[in-house]
Amino acid sequence: MITAQGRVDRRSVGAIVIQNGDIAAEPALLQASPPHKLYLGRPWKQFSTTIIMQSNIGGFIAPEGWSPWAGTFALDTLYYAEYKNRGPGSDVKNRVQWKGMQTLSPQMAESWTGGKIYGGDEWIRSSGVPYIPTMMQV
Repeated sequence: MITAQGRVDRRSVGAIVIQNGDIAAEPALLQASPPHKLYLGRPWKQFSTTIIMQSNIGGFIAPEGWSPWAGTFALDTLYYAEYKNRGPGSDVKNRVQWKGMQTLSPQMAESWTGGKIYGGDEWIRSSGVPYIPTMMQV
């Protein structure tokens, strides 16, 4: 499981956004027998919000992409999206079809970039951490 996110209230702030990441597996994990079924994420609590965009996704990710946690728990309140990913695990045609799965327009994707979600990013820039506040050219 790559991510597990959740919030206690629809109005609370919080999300996992992976932008221009490299979702890769350790060789030992890939050689496990029996092989493990691996997912981009699952809801941890209700109102789980996870966006993976412009990232390289390895071929070890299960075609359905996302996993439930316990039956249908939180599947009707989550917000999950993938946008312009690349790599062998990025094909979305066999992804789960839950109510909260989103198809992002370019404008919606832009709203999940660091420059938008942090609402002021001087603290990031001053930290010295490599950072691009907008969509990346990948």
